[in-house]
Amino acid sequence: MFHRNPHPPKGHLGPKLRFLSGVIVLLMVSLLGLPSPLGAAQEVQEARLTADQVVYQEDTGVATAAGNARLTHGDLRLFAENIVYDAQASRVEAWSPGGEVVVMSKGRRLNGLRLVYRLDDRLGVLTSAHGEDHGIFIRGADLEFMPLDEAVSRGLVSRRAALGIRGNKNPDDTKDAAVWKDVSATTCELPNPHYVLKAKQVVVIPGRSTVIRKPQVYLGGRLLFSYPFDYVVRDRRSKGERQDSFVPFVKYDSTKGVGMGISGPLVGEGLDLSMGLMGWTKVSPEGWMELNYQLSDWGAVFGRVDRVYDTTMEETLWRPKWGVRWALGDFSGSAVWSQRELLKVEKTLGRNDTYFLYREPEVSLYGPWVRAGSGNMMWRLGALYGRYEESLKDFERKSLSGELAWSGLGGGVKPRFYLSQLYHAYSGGDHQSTTYGEVGMDWRIGGVDMSTVYARRWVSGSSPMEWDRYSEAENLYHTASFYLGDPKGDYNWRVSLQAGYDLRASSLARMVYTVSYKHHCLVWDLVLKDNRADGDRWFGLNLRLKDAPIRTFEDSSYYEPMVQRFDEIYESPSPASKDVGDGDGASGDDLPAR
Repeated sequence: MFHRNPHPPKGHLGPKLRFLSGVIVLLMVSLLGLPSPLGAAQEVQEARLTADQVVYQEDTGVATAAGNARLTHGDLRLFAENIVYDAQASRVEAWSPGGEVVVMSKGRRLNGLRLVYRLDDRLGVLTSAHGEDHGIFIRGADLEFMPLDEAVSRGLVSRRAALGIRGNKNPDDTKDAAVWKDVSATTCELPNPHYVLKAKQVVVIPGRSTVIRKPQVYLGGRLLFSYPFDYVVRDRRSKGERQDSFVPFVKYDSTKGVGMGISGPLVGEGLDLSMGLMGWTKVSPEGWMELNYQLSDWGAVFGRVDRVYDTTMEETLWRPKWGVRWALGDFSGSAVWSQRELLKVEKTLGRNDTYFLYREPEVSLYGPWVRAGSGNMMWRLGALYGRYEESLKDFERKSLSGELAWSGLGGGVKPRFYLSQLYHAYSGGDHQSTTYGEVGMDWRIGGVDMSTVYARRWVSGSSPMEWDRYSEAENLYHTASFYLGDPKGDYNWRVSLQAGYDLRASSLARMVYTVSYKHHCLVWDLVLKDNRADGDRWFGLNLRLKDAPIRTFEDSSYYEPMVQRFDEIYESPSPASKDVGDGDGASGDDLPAR
C-alpha cells in the first residue's frame, strides 16, 4: 500500500507522488522486460526493487531507491546504494557513493562505480569495471554492453561466431556482448596477481568466450612476451576445459638428455592453434603444432604435425595427423588419418614399447556415459572401424567396446570399480577380446591420502598387428600423497608417490614421484618417472595455472588407473568427446585395453 509523502517536491502534484520506506515496490513492466547485461532472458518478466527507502513518481514512471538498494529480474541481481529506474525512458541507473555497484548473473559478477543501462535496445556502460566470469578475473576502464547484432556490425564479433551463438540452445549462453577497454585478465584472485594478460580491448560474450585483443603476458610483474594474435578464453565451467598459456618447462630423458621448451595455445574465434617446441642436449629439437577449426556446434576439423625423435631408428621425423571430430547430441566421434605416427604404449607395467602406424582412416563413435538407476553406476558403449598400415602391411579392424564404472559415496573409505570389454575383428579372420578390470579404494591415514588399485587384464585371441596385440597382466598400484602447509591455502607443497607392482613378475616395475609447489594461482610441478622394468628414467619441471592439468611432452606419459580418473566421468560434461584422434597419440582402445 502506498502512503502520501508529507513533503511533496516543489512543482509536482502531491497525490501523484508515492512514498514507501523499508518495504518492497514491485514494478510490473508489461511492455518492457529488463534484459540482463549479462544475458537475461528476453521474455517479459517482473522487476523487483527493494531498498531502505523507495520513492515512486506516478506521473513520470520513475522509481528512486536509496540505501541497500537491490533490483532483481530473472537471473539478474543488481546491488547499489542508489538505483533509479525510469520505465518511460526504459533506463536504469545505479551508483554507490564511496562504494561500488555489483551486477550478478549465472555465476558471473561485475563491479563498477556507476551503471547506466537502456532496457529497450540493451545498451549501457559500467564505469571502472572489474569482475569475474567462471574463474576469469578482469579489471579495466569502462565496460560497454550491447546486443550481439551491434557487436557484429561494429566488427567486434565475426558473423560466423554470431551464427553459432544464436543457434546454441544452452540457456546459459547469451545473445548479448560486452566490450572492455584497457583491461588486465587473470585467473588469480589476489589484488596483485602473479599472472596477468594486459590488452587495450576485450570482447566478452558471457557463457561463451572472452576475446583478449593481442595481449601482453606478465609473470611476477615482468613482461614475458606479447601475443601476435587475439587470445580467446573459452567459458571455464569444467576443469577439463582449463587452458594454459605459454609458459616454459624443463625435461630430462635418459636418451635425449636435458631439454628446455615452451608450449601453449594461440586461439581465436572458431580457430584454435596450439604449439610446442623442445630443445634437447643429445638429439635434434622436437616440436608439435595443432590447428582446430570449428565448423559448427556439432563438429570441427583438425590438423597436427609432430616432430618427434625415434630412439629405435635414431632419427627425428615429421609425423602428420588430420581429421574431423563431431558431437551430435550426447554422442561423439572422430575420423582420423595419420602418417608415420609414433606410438608409445605401456603394455607391460614399467616398459614402453614403440610402434609406427598409418591410420587410413580410423573412425569412432562413442555414446554418452549413462547413469544406471539412481546410484553411482555409469556405463557407455562405443564402436570403431579402422584401416591401418604397419610394417608395410595393410590391415582392417572392426571394434566394439563397453565400459562400466562405479564410485562409492564419500567418507573415510571410498571404493571404486571399473570394467571394460573390447572386441576386435580383423581382416583375415583374426580376432582379439580384451577384458580389463580395476578395483580401487581411496582412504586416509592422518594427513596422508592413500589410493590402492588392483588391476587385471584377460586376453583371448590375438591381433595380427603388433601395436594393439596385448597379453594378460596383473598389477597393483599404490599412491600416497600429502600436503606441507594448508591444502586450501594460497601457498603450499604437495608430495605424491606412486608405486606400480607387477604381480606376475613379482617385481616393483615403476615409481612415479611428484612434487608440486603452489604459489597462489601458479603451480610448479616436478615429476620423476622411473621405469624399473626397462631402465628408462624421465623427469619434467614445468609451470602451470593452478586448475590446468600437469602437462607432459610426448613420450613422458604413463598409464594411471582409470578409477583414479573418475572425475572425467562424473564431472566432465562430455567425457566421451576425446577418446580418439585427440592429438595425443592415444587410440580408440587406449583405456579398455590397459
